[in-house]
Amino acid sequence: MARLFGLIGNRADLAGRVLASEKDALAVQSKTGQLGWGIGFYQGGEVLMRRRPIDDHTTIDMAKAASDVRADLLIGHVRNATVGALRTENTHPFRYRQWLFAQTGTLPSFESIRDRLISSVPEFLRSSIRGETDAEILFYV
Repeated sequence: MARLFGLIGNRADLAGRVLASEKDALAVQSKTGQLGWGIGFYQGGEVLMRRRPIDDHTTIDMAKAASDVRADLLIGHVRNATVGALRTENTHPFRYRQWLFAQTGTLPSFESIRDRLISSVPEFLRSSIRGETDAEILFYV
């Protein structure tokens, strides 16, 4: 189970209020174990991220986690790890320069195609892969 959300607006000061208005939709309760979460956003021309690979709360409140963010664009993800260990490098969103990426779902037969996918990534990008997830490798492909 994962939850993915995004916000695009034209007033950075309203992002927290918009997320608060959707508080119920952005709350995720753990049913099968520990959840991790991450948000990425653009602020003052910089790409910033907050990622927590393991959150001990039984309910993840993404509206609260991003309540102080002032950004025109934000992407958030709650993760129940299916591929890769519970560590920051495997927590969405992923970043390369000014790009952010998150996804839900798992690539079918990932282990059997993993090496082929990695070899199709140019070397200058391949060296930026930090984690073990199918999502991060897909991002670089």
